[in-house]
Amino acid sequence: MGVDAFIATGEDEAWNKKHSSTLDLIVSTASSPKMPLQKYLQLLRTNGQFIQVGAPEDAIPGFNVFALIQKGVKIGGSQIGSPAEIEEMLKVAAEKKVVPWIQKRPMRDANQAIVDMEAGKARYRYVLVNEDNSKL
Repeated sequence: MGVDAFIATGEDEAWNKKHSSTLDLIVSTASSPKMPLQKYLQLLRTNGQFIQVGAPEDAIPGFNVFALIQKGVKIGGSQIGSPAEIEEMLKVAAEKKVVPWIQKRPMRDANQAIVDMEAGKARYRYVLVNEDNSKL
């Protein structure tokens, strides 16, 4: 997909220190109230932005306000968009021939698909297909 680097937060305990002040923007899809917000904010450069699009059921985790003040970081949120914005986005996607990267799996293999997904084998999204109503 063209990525030349990534941050494996679950594999490296010092990920926030190694990548401190390297990002301008973080779009967080995390929906867990246990997300390491303070560490995410450390990744932002001066005037960086943290935009939350996932909706945790509980309050977001606490963080040191100095993380915002020191670098002029901004925290915001965004919804999926209005019906008009969604329609516009879908038109652009159709014009540009943007398609999702999926792997179709038969519904009968749903349990194995979950096991494979949890093992990190999905590239990039599994779609379960009812074999009776659709061709694989």
